[in-house]
Amino acid sequence: MLIINYLIVMFFFLVFFILSTLDKKISYKLKKGIILTSIMLLSFFASFRVIGNDTNSYKLIFEQQNIIHSSKEFIQNIFHYQIEPAFILMISFLKSLNFDYKVFLFISALIPLLIIYKVIIKIEKDYLFITFLLFLMLYLVRGPLDVIRQFFAAVIYLSALYSLSVKKEFNYYKKSILSTFFHYSSLITLFLRPFLKYTWNIKKYILIYTIIFILGLTLKTFIIDFVYNLPINSLNRIYLKLQNYIDNRYDIDSFLKGFLLYSRWFFPIVLNLAIILVLLYSNQIYQKNLFIKLLTNSQIYGSFIFIFLWNIGAPIMARRLEFTLSVGSFFILKEILAHQKGKNKYIYIFIILYLLIYNLLEMLYFIQLTTNIL
Repeated sequence: MLIINYLIVMFFFLVFFILSTLDKKISYKLKKGIILTSIMLLSFFASFRVIGNDTNSYKLIFEQQNIIHSSKEFIQNIFHYQIEPAFILMISFLKSLNFDYKVFLFISALIPLLIIYKVIIKIEKDYLFITFLLFLMLYLVRGPLDVIRQFFAAVIYLSALYSLSVKKEFNYYKKSILSTFFHYSSLITLFLRPFLKYTWNIKKYILIYTIIFILGLTLKTFIIDFVYNLPINSLNRIYLKLQNYIDNRYDIDSFLKGFLLYSRWFFPIVLNLAIILVLLYSNQIYQKNLFIKLLTNSQIYGSFIFIFLWNIGAPIMARRLEFTLSVGSFFILKEILAHQKGKNKYIYIFIILYLLIYNLLEMLYFIQLTTNIL
C-alpha cells in the first residue's frame, strides 16, 4: 500500500512536469482550474494515504478527543490539550457533525493547499505549473502527507509574508498569531518580524552564520539546562513540547536507516542554503520585489536557527523551524530559473532531478521504516 501511495505521488509529479513544458501555451484560467482540481484530488488522496509518521497518532487523538461544548471549557484547557488548540477545535467541530477521521485528514490537507494556491495565483502570472510543481516536489510528502500541523501553520505564515509584502502589517501579525495556534513553533515568526526587511549580503551572511555555528557549540550545556528548568505553570504544555523537541532523537539501528534519515533531512536544507547564496550573489533577484526579499530573509533566519539548534543537540527542533521559515523556497527557485534565461532549461532539469532523488530517498526511508525490506 505504501508503494502504491508513492506511485500516486510520482504520478502527480509527472503530470505537472509535462504541464510545466506547456506553461506558456495554456490559458491562465485553465491553468488555475487544473491546479484547483489537482488540489481536490490530492486532498482526497491525503484522507486515505498511509504515508507519514503520525497517521496512527492523529487517529488516536481524533478518536479520544471529546467534543468541546463551551468556550469556557476550551479557554480553561487551551494550553493543556495534547495538540495545538486550533486542531482541537477542528476535531471537535468535525466530530459534532459526525464526520470521521478521514474527513479530518481531508480538511487538514485541503485548507493549507488552498492557501498555497491563493498565494501562488496572487504572485505568479506566467509560470503557474512550474511554481506548483516545485511546491509539490519540495513539500507534498513532508507537508500535507506527513507533518500536517506544522505544514498548516507554515502556509499561514507564508500568507502572512505575502500580506507584509503588500504592506498589510496588521494582517502579518494576525496570521502569525493564527499559525501559532496550529503549531506552537510558529511563535518564532512574531519575533522575526523586525528583522524581515533587513538587507543581507554574502559577507554578512557567512560571518553571522559562522558566529552562530560557534555559539551553538559553546552554549549547548547552558541551553539544555535552561530548557529543562523552565517552570511548570499554565503554559506547561508549551514547555513540555519545547523540552521534548530539545531532547527528541530518532533511534538509528543501522547504517542504511541513518543514511536515509539524514539524506532526507539534508537534501532540502542543502538546497535552501544554495538558494540563499545564489540570491545574495545575484542582488538583482534578491531585490526584485519585497515578497522575494521577505522569503529569502525568512530562509536566512531559518538557516541560522537550524545550525544553532543542530549544534546544541536538538536536530528535530532545528529541522522543524527551518521547515517553517523556508516554506516559500519554491517561489525563490522559480525566480532563479526565470533569471537564468537561456540556461534555465538545464538548471530546471537539474533541480527536478535533485528533488526527484530527494523524494525517492523519502520513499525508501518510509519503506524500510514500515516493512524492514531494506
